[in-house]
Amino acid sequence: MLAPAGVVGRDHSPAPAGSEVQLLVDRNAAVGALVERSRSQGVRSSLGTSLLKLDFVSTSADVKAGDSIVTSGIDGIYPKGFLIGKVVKVDRAGGA
Repeated sequence: MLAPAGVVGRDHSPAPAGSEVQLLVDRNAAVGALVERSRSQGVRSSLGTSLLKLDFVSTSADVKAGDSIVTSGIDGIYPKGFLIGKVVKVDRAGGA
């Protein structure tokens, strides 16, 4: 599912009378993602809040605050290039 600001989730269980949607902030949701500027790849996961994190990124990856994170298309769920969000903080120690 897309909103004007980017990807918000996916239609998990479509039905004629309604659908079940899995939001990106759901702890069980993961999305193949990449840093748009540097093309560094990772997996976007949830912190259980409105903030998201990018896991499995190389420690040498070029990632800076303000970078746009977009879908990579590798997960087969979301097409490549849709906005997920922007980097607010880089923590190379692997913390949340």
